[in-house]
Amino acid sequence: MNFVNKSFTSWQMAWKIVFNICTLLMMFAPSTRKGGGGYFYHLRQVPLKNWTDLQCWLGALLVMLVIFNDPLFVIEVFSKEGVYLAALYIVFLGAFLATMMFFWLCVVHEASLQVSTSEASHERSEPRAKRATSEASHERSEPRAKRATSEASQP
Repeated sequence: MNFVNKSFTSWQMAWKIVFNICTLLMMFAPSTRKGGGGYFYHLRQVPLKNWTDLQCWLGALLVMLVIFNDPLFVIEVFSKEGVYLAALYIVFLGAFLATMMFFWLCVVHEASLQVSTSEASHERSEPRAKRATSEASHERSEPRAKRATSEASQP
């Protein structure tokens, strides 16, 4: 497959390999004394059924990030049929972007649920105070209305 420039292709290949290694370390690195370690290494202690939705989505994003970093690029460069691998990369790119959008949809939905829950709890405590305030203001305004009607009825 023809690429722009051999030095640029080498540079691009090196960065893709570095990013893939960094992503795999973030996923699977064992814990260190200072509390480091990979995402799946720390979550292995928690049963899968106890993971939150966001933890599941973040795990899926990490897996899709490896695919997004194009681990097949080296094969694509040196293969004569690299066009098929380039097409496969486009499919991987679309899958990563779809996963990213679903992740953000989940985050926004979770945030809206928290806001609506806090508003609902706020509204449950509000009506009593509003009722007491409106009743007090109604009692204060009633004598004025009676005075106004009695003054209007006097000649």
